[in-house]
Amino acid sequence: MSGTRFVLAVMLICCWFALTGCGGNAPPESDRDPETDATGTPTDAAMATDVKLFPLEVVTEDEGQPRSLWGYIDRNGNLAIKPQYAEAGEFHEGRAFVRYQDGHYGIIDENGAAIARTGLGFKFSEGRAAVLLKGEAGERGSEWGYIDRTGKLVIPGPFRYARAFQEGLAVVQVFVADKRLYGFVDATGKMAIPARFKLVDDFSEGLATAAVDDISSAGYIDRSGNFVLEPGTSTGGLFRGGLAVRARNDDGEEWKEGYIDRDGKYVIAPQFAAAYPFSDGRALVKMTERKFVGEVSDWGVIDKSGRFIVPPEQAEITGFREGRAWVWPKSLQPGVSTKCYLIDLNGNRISDTEVDGALAFRGGLCRVFIDKKMGYVDRDGKFIWHPAKVPPQ
Repeated sequence: MSGTRFVLAVMLICCWFALTGCGGNAPPESDRDPETDATGTPTDAAMATDVKLFPLEVVTEDEGQPRSLWGYIDRNGNLAIKPQYAEAGEFHEGRAFVRYQDGHYGIIDENGAAIARTGLGFKFSEGRAAVLLKGEAGERGSEWGYIDRTGKLVIPGPFRYARAFQEGLAVVQVFVADKRLYGFVDATGKMAIPARFKLVDDFSEGLATAAVDDISSAGYIDRSGNFVLEPGTSTGGLFRGGLAVRARNDDGEEWKEGYIDRDGKYVIAPQFAAAYPFSDGRALVKMTERKFVGEVSDWGVIDKSGRFIVPPEQAEITGFREGRAWVWPKSLQPGVSTKCYLIDLNGNRISDTEVDGALAFRGGLCRVFIDKKMGYVDRDGKFIWHPAKVPPQ
């Protein structure tokens, strides 16, 4: 990805609802995408079968004014925890962050029981969750640490900010000689890889993107912090299924993105204006950058050979997750948005269901939106909770 988008991707950690993500404990034994089996069918691990509850926003009226409350439903669409929170995050490892009506944050279990009051926090991963200890997220003077599933502060830091653990390590930012630099801590809080990088990404399949000097010149480090793919005139993304996005800027003007293997060799040549990590053996790519406001980009989906599964003629596409993705076709009327529909790994439409917006699948369900109201569908496109449904009072 380009240097600008790499920076933006890291900055997004300041949003506490960035609660989804993938990661394993070790590199895959083969080049096959670890989220699918040999037939391309999502595995149990990829389908997050441990997810029992799903956050739901319900908008009601209070003295003529809209009021938003969050609760949780189960995978059958039954209301499990009544709407009562100002915000509610996804469950990870049996815990979810919520924001109460009084503005304070906390973690709850799957019975809705309050475990502890905390600061704003990210998802639980590998038994730890990053939480804000002091100040405001993204502001100078803010401090982060890590809690365990009981809410106990187990890694006090303090860090300038902190990310979720992936493969036993977590990205943190600290001040070194008045410079904000990145390194990695382990589950005990020890700085496993010293903070010397201007920019880093999470570990994935044993490697992490890192830049020491120029953020547009990144390489890949191993778990010892040593560069195994040296920085060059390019930036990089997460490895998924043995491949990672790598951008080049050979002419000094236009970035083009392709995919490299673990040896740093291009297996899909740089040719895309934008490219995203593989998931379920598929990757989202964009052929052209928008030249002016209102212009629609050309999005498509490729497989690991670079062959287009969905032709690059779409207005927008979500990435694949659990064998499903959403497609917004280009509108025949300029300025008029289209609704999206569900496709499988071969690009085939799944059902007649159409919605205004959708997130990625997780645990066999997907959060969707119609007229700014939230609902859920299953992998067949069937509504588990229709956005127009009003829960009992």
